[in-house]
Amino acid sequence: MNTSHASKFSKSEKDLSLIKWSGLAVITLLLFIAPYNSSKLFVGYLFTYEPSLVGAEVAFFILLLAGTIYMYKTARLDSWKAILSASAWLMPLSYLISNIGAASVHQSHIMIFVVSFLSAIFMLGLYYGDSNKARQLLLYGIQFAGYGVVFYGLANMMGQIYFPDALWYQQEVYRVTSVFQYPNAYAAYLSALFLAGLFLVVQVRSAYWRLLHAFMLVPIWVSFMLTLSRGALVIVPVLILLTLPFLRFKQQLLFMLYACISIVVSFGILGKMTSTMNAIAKLVLPEAKGGQADLMSIWSKLPLTGWSVIIAAGLLAGVVVTLLHLLLNDRLESRFAAFAEKKRSYVIVPAVLIIVTVLAAAVVLLSSSVRQLLPGEIADRLENINFNQHSVLERGTFYKDAMKISADYPIFGAGGGAWNALYEKYQHNPYSSKQVHSYFLQTLVETGWVGLLLLIGFLACIFFIYLRCYIKDKSAGKTHFVFYIFAVSILIHSAIDFDMSYIYLSAIVFLSLGLMGAVYSSQLVLPAKIREDESAGKIWRFGFPTGVALLAVVMLVGAGRAYMANGYYSNAIALVKDNKHELKDLLTPLDSALAYSPSNPEFILRKIDWLNQAYNQTKNKQYEETINALIGQLRQSDPYNRSLTLVEYTFAKNEGDTNKALTVLEEGIQNRPWNIEFYERAIYEYSQAGKLDQQSNNAAEGTKWTRARELYAEVLHRIDLLKDLPKEQLQGRDFSVTPLMRLAIGQIDVEQKQYSDAVSVLKPLTKSKLEEQYVPNALRIYLNALEAQGKDDKKTREKLSAYEAASRKQS
Repeated sequence: MNTSHASKFSKSEKDLSLIKWSGLAVITLLLFIAPYNSSKLFVGYLFTYEPSLVGAEVAFFILLLAGTIYMYKTARLDSWKAILSASAWLMPLSYLISNIGAASVHQSHIMIFVVSFLSAIFMLGLYYGDSNKARQLLLYGIQFAGYGVVFYGLANMMGQIYFPDALWYQQEVYRVTSVFQYPNAYAAYLSALFLAGLFLVVQVRSAYWRLLHAFMLVPIWVSFMLTLSRGALVIVPVLILLTLPFLRFKQQLLFMLYACISIVVSFGILGKMTSTMNAIAKLVLPEAKGGQADLMSIWSKLPLTGWSVIIAAGLLAGVVVTLLHLLLNDRLESRFAAFAEKKRSYVIVPAVLIIVTVLAAAVVLLSSSVRQLLPGEIADRLENINFNQHSVLERGTFYKDAMKISADYPIFGAGGGAWNALYEKYQHNPYSSKQVHSYFLQTLVETGWVGLLLLIGFLACIFFIYLRCYIKDKSAGKTHFVFYIFAVSILIHSAIDFDMSYIYLSAIVFLSLGLMGAVYSSQLVLPAKIREDESAGKIWRFGFPTGVALLAVVMLVGAGRAYMANGYYSNAIALVKDNKHELKDLLTPLDSALAYSPSNPEFILRKIDWLNQAYNQTKNKQYEETINALIGQLRQSDPYNRSLTLVEYTFAKNEGDTNKALTVLEEGIQNRPWNIEFYERAIYEYSQAGKLDQQSNNAAEGTKWTRARELYAEVLHRIDLLKDLPKEQLQGRDFSVTPLMRLAIGQIDVEQKQYSDAVSVLKPLTKSKLEEQYVPNALRIYLNALEAQGKDDKKTREKLSAYEAASRKQS
């Protein structure tokens, strides 16, 4: 391969740029700091996450703007680096196009900024990673920041630090999450960290660095197993298979040998670490939300035992690996030198790995005696690895529902945050999930097939260019392969989970992709016709950095406005907590927040709530008119917002507009056919509206009551549908006949003199507690219906009479 003449800058110009190394220093610092804010740097479609997201965006757009100064020196239309740097902005463009018909304008705006933020990180990696020293700095920044996260997680396990949900208690077992507060995301991160550490053990020349990386393999694998993530465990062999073919035969042997040593040592202490963690968790973790953790000294018996065991095991593995490397490295090099030159040498170890993995999986899954050697929690998780366990079935449902949404928004998608806005309209059962649990399907829902194909094409281009050059590169020091490991590990796992919704993880992926593009950029020359076109070269040299700078300014202004809006909103909330301010004082900062971010549903709903309270107290028509305008504003920007439906319903009720209230509830049912609250309200409202029609001799009461019965029948039908779910799959939210529904249908039956039907509907409530809302009224109708048939239920009558007497005494 030839090196482009246009990219031949002096070494000093590349390596002594103040802008470049200042940017690298900031990025490296953020790699160490950001993980401990990763639970807030999350695309969760709640206002709670927005301030941290916006703050990170502001910081990186400033960093990108500064980076464009360096791009003026280095941007050349001479290699594929130019094409990659331009194509990175196709993803934000796809989100910008999908914003035109977005299901939620505000969430769409959030995703435009998030994806632009990731493109900015890619660009910085691509241009700042143009020297080996710069790549080494970022490589060790990513790796050592990961080691810090592992020890932080261990410190939570041992009781010296308390971070909420760093130990996740679920189904009576503790799962390690460290800073991510979600075990599967942490497991994806650990799998990348483990494989990268293994590669560095094989690759580095210094015995001291090898000892350090080998030592860390045990804490990483123990933490990985204690996440109890079945999906990540199944994917690890796949990740190894995606790594091994790109190593020389000797490296493959050492890679697998060191992996086996560290895993065997880890399993040797896993039982002790599990029992120690469980014992400490019961003593340290607060019993209730808001409680205080009772932290333990590192010198207490349990923590000291735990730390001693894991450090000793890590040192044992590290020393053994280091000594073996001294003994085997040169011998394997000479022994297999001839064989390593043959093409089939690259597939021998992966092929053996496949066979061993299949046999090991069969032994573990089929042999109870082997599973008994593992801690109970881990053995149970391994035993339940199959396609019929609930997490697999639930993901399958998410994916089917995502494809339903895509079928209605196939080309450009429904905008950022579309899944969160629309999934309840398309869902198969009443689950709750703000995430598709697949990065690629979420991209499909949000940006359509155009956006998904752009993403896949971009990723494929990066991987193809890097791996093609990597294979041809015969040099020894190729530690930059770590970037490939991090990118592919997190991306593969993100196909079955929402790892990329964690900004820290997605930032590592796009930074790694940028650095992969930077490694061989000088060797990937464009055709001579393009390189030698001076006018095109000048336009690119000055035009592209200028375009990126302008884009950074636009994004910075947008992020800055969002930052200001969040600040004003926080001020408004702080004033409410004082309980010393009038409504006009509260509305001043809230109106400022809305001026900066007029589509934010949190701000609009908050203002509606405050104005509604004022209206209920004063009956001032001006408040009513403002509320109506705000409802229209929210309907325009976020028509599928659940709270909007409830607000519209309440507003219509306050105005006495029954038909409007019913229309709103019908729309709520259409958009959320598994939300029992809308059925409950609609059935009750139809029963009351029918009764009013009857009293006014309006013939429409039959229509209203018929619709109430239809909705009740639909609820029963959907309850039957839920019985068809596999027994291993969780139903999700409650979906059952409520006391208010029974009361409403029972009233209709009595009014229509269908007393036996009324008794049948209301009888189940005889087993309910009388303290439950609507139950006493329903039982009175039940007893009246029995009496109309010449029957009675003495036990229920006595129970109701006693309750009413007790209630009268209390009042």
